Amino acid sequence: MHLRGMRASIFIAIAVIAMPVSARECVASGVFVRSPGEELLVESAKSMGMPPTAKFDLLILGSMIQDAPTVGRAEGIMDLSNNSCLGVYRESELCTLVFEFQPKSVKLRQIGSCGFGAGANADGIFRKEAKRARNEK
Repeated sequence: MHLRGMRASIFIAIAVIAMPVSARECVASGVFVRSPGEELLVESAKSMGMPPTAKFDLLILGSMIQDAPTVGRAEGIMDLSNNSCLGVYRESELCTLVFEFQPKSVKLRQIGSCGFGAGANADGIFRKEAKRARNEK
């Protein structure tokens, strides 16, 4: 691992350790929205004896180009903390997403460049929506 990757890994470890995590169980599942057109879908996976994980699908909007926003998307499987309050997805040495689950929201931090497109960044608070199917308006 080169120096840049090692520094990124150390930063991620410090960020995860420094995040406040309560003693309650967090629910890492649901549909979360930051603004119209931007949503995060999270489905917890039942793990037997393995570290907990959750599948996610993130859709975010960026800068307007010719009257249409750039669209960023990431999907994958994040590793969860034992109480499921914290999730980490590392796409590459250059891109890591850190999810902090609260009862009615998710705070998402993007570390590095994830290639979402002009002006598209995952940082922010995504609010949990009432139960509904994705893309149902």
